[in-house]
Amino acid sequence: MDKVDFFKNLGFGEYESKIIVSLIKLGETSVVKLSAGSGVPQNKIYGIMNNLEKIGLVGDIPENKFRLINLKSHIDGKLKEKEEKLKDLKKHSEFIDEIKEPEEKCTFYLIKGQKAIMDKLAESNQKVEKEIFGVQRNWKFWAEGIRAMEKAVKKGVNVRLIGVINKENIKRAKEWKKIGCKIKKYNQKFG
Repeated sequence: MDKVDFFKNLGFGEYESKIIVSLIKLGETSVVKLSAGSGVPQNKIYGIMNNLEKIGLVGDIPENKFRLINLKSHIDGKLKEKEEKLKDLKKHSEFIDEIKEPEEKCTFYLIKGQKAIMDKLAESNQKVEKEIFGVQRNWKFWAEGIRAMEKAVKKGVNVRLIGVINKENIKRAKEWKKIGCKIKKYNQKFG
């Protein structure tokens, strides 16, 4: 994440973020230099500087120059605010555990995107009671999937995985084995 994206994630707009990043680089500067450094049109800068002044982030100094003030404390405040919102979201997400999935009548899915497929596997593996058999193409190691598979192994599910193992992916295959999965190496030459 670059600095402009960082400030956008804190809640600033595109132009505001570019101006803040330029002020960090330039220090005390004029509108002309700020426009050149940030790529923000001069006619937009005055309004944005006015807003940043109102929230105590920019100081207007003699000779029509500006500089950042209170940046660290402002960032800390924004981060704290985000953390509080996240805590609140987590608190109010408790109802998710109460959601009852409809009984699945279909064993065939058309799922697009690797992440969506991996999420569905991790969710489905939690419900398995006897056996999981999987084919691994690249022995992708993702935390949620590994945890779900580890829980399955601990509750007595027989987990067997087969796939090509080579020097690029042997480490990841060993991680799956370490949590209790039985691994079979697929021989590309003989099948």
